[in-house]
Amino acid sequence: MTKNKTFWTKILAAVILAAAFFSVSCNAEKKLYSEIELTLSSTEVELSEGENILLKVTVTPVSAEKKPVEWRVSDPSVAAVEGGLITGLKSGETIVTAYTGEKTACCKVKVKGADSSEDGSEKNGEKGESSR
Repeated sequence: MTKNKTFWTKILAAVILAAAFFSVSCNAEKKLYSEIELTLSSTEVELSEGENILLKVTVTPVSAEKKPVEWRVSDPSVAAVEGGLITGLKSGETIVTAYTGEKTACCKVKVKGADSSEDGSEKNGEKGESSR
């Protein structure tokens, strides 16, 4: 019976060590996400239907740059976003949001109708580039 007790004691010790290791790993990941900050190159942009504007995202600290950034748009009928590149689809307003972990950064987007464009110059953001 002593051999059996020793066996189960070793198994229990291994389980406790594994649980402690995973707990430390998860806490380190959680701490990293709590320290992350997202900043966008613009908080408001205006563009015409069919026009593109690139929002660049800055993730700090630098060690968090490898975390994936997801992009979403509150009204996908007004604008589309992929990798930070916003495309105006129809006249209206929407919000583009960048996410990583629980952190977010937002940009208000106003899309003008094709007939209401002024001089065609860039308003905010940068055109024709891709994000990270």
